[in-house]
Amino acid sequence: MPSFVIAEKCDGCKGGDKTACMYICPNDLMVLEPNEMKAYNQEPDQCWECFSCV
Repeated sequence: MPSFVIAEKCDGCKGGDKTACMYICPNDLMVLEPNEMKAYNQEPDQCWECFSCV
């Protein structure tokens, strides 16, 4: 099962340039939605399921 972000709990890492999940993802799949400041997996099918982001 690919990673996903629980939107209610995501705070966008307090508005930093790069969130923790973006930094740790070895496949660079996590991105930050700039308007809502919530991270999400942009390509779930490409996820390696390494669970580094959790």
